[in-house]
Amino acid sequence: MKNNLSILAIEDSSADFRLIERHLRVAGLNAQCTRIETIEELNQALDTGGWDIILSDYSVPQLNFENDLMLIHQRLPDTPVILVSGSIGEEKAVELLKLGVWDFLLKDNLTRLVPSIERCLREVSDRFARKTAEKELSEQQQLLTVVVEGSTDAIFVKDLQGRYLLVNQAAAQFVGKPVDHIIGHDDGFIFPPSIAAEIMTIDRSIMDSGKKQTHEEIITLLSGEQLIFQVTKGPMLDHNGQVSGLFGISHNITERKKRELALIDSETRFSTVFHKNPLAIGISNYASGQFIDVNEAFLQLFGYERDEVIGRTALELNFWLHPEEKIRLFSSLRENGQIKNQE
Repeated sequence: MKNNLSILAIEDSSADFRLIERHLRVAGLNAQCTRIETIEELNQALDTGGWDIILSDYSVPQLNFENDLMLIHQRLPDTPVILVSGSIGEEKAVELLKLGVWDFLLKDNLTRLVPSIERCLREVSDRFARKTAEKELSEQQQLLTVVVEGSTDAIFVKDLQGRYLLVNQAAAQFVGKPVDHIIGHDDGFIFPPSIAAEIMTIDRSIMDSGKKQTHEEIITLLSGEQLIFQVTKGPMLDHNGQVSGLFGISHNITERKKRELALIDSETRFSTVFHKNPLAIGISNYASGQFIDVNEAFLQLFGYERDEVIGRTALELNFWLHPEEKIRLFSSLRENGQIKNQE
C-alpha cells in the first residue's frame, strides 16, 4: 500500500471528519485528508484528481449522493468510493453497493475503516494489473490478427479431432471456400477422401510426437486443381502443457516447383545436346579464358583428358598457333557479340 494516501472526504460535519482522521492516525495510516461539502468543491476536487480513496456521507445538505456517485464514476472511474454514514438502512446500503459503492461503514463503528481502505486499494491494484494485462493481450491479439490476415501463406489451427478452429483469408482462398464454411469442419469437408486421409495421418503423427516438422504436401482440391505446399506444422499446447491441437503454416510453392522442373528439363536437354554432340564444344570464361567444360568430342579431337583442360586457357593448351589471332577474334566478339564462320 502507498505510504502517502490522498483521501477526499465528502462530509458536512467537521467533528465526524476529525473522528475519521483520528481513526486513520491511530491505525498508523499516513493519509492527507481533504473535506468538502458543496458541489463546487466536488467538481474542483474531481478536476484536481489524484485521490486514492473517496469517503462520503450519504446525507450532505448541499449534495445528492446518487448524483455525486454518478459524477465520480464518470470522472474518476477507478477511484474507490466508501460510504460512511449512519443515516441509511441496510436495504438502501445494498442498493448503493449495486450502484457502485465499494463498501459501506457505519459512523458509530469505524473499526472497519482502515481494513476497508486497505482492501479497496488492493482491489484497485488488482484491477489495474488486470486491465494492463488485458490491454497487452488485446494489443498482441491485434498484432497477431494483422500478421495472420496479412500473410499470403495459409495459416490455420485445428483441434484434436482435426476440426479447424482458425483459418486466415489466404487459406480460404487456396481451398476456394469462405472462412466461416471451413471453421468447425475437418479436412474431409475440404479435400478429396484420399488427400484428406493423408493429411489427417500426418497431423495425428505430429500431435502424437509433440514435435514440429516441415514437409511438402501435394494437395488436390475438390475442383481438381493440384497445388504444392511447403508446410510447417506443430502441436498446440494448453495451459497444462498438454497437446490440444495443431497449428500450421503452408507456403504455396507450386510455381517454384514448376520453374525447378522446367530448369531440370532444360538442363537435361542441354546436357544431352552438349555431351552427346559429335562436334567438339568447349565452354570458357569470357574474362579469364579458362575452360569451364568441354564435351567428349572435344577431348577426342584434341587428345586431352578432362582434368588437363578444365581451368586452363586455350593459350596454355597451345591451341593458338598465332596468339595475335585470338586478340583479333575476341575484339570482333566484343564488338559484334558473336563470331561466325571463322577459321
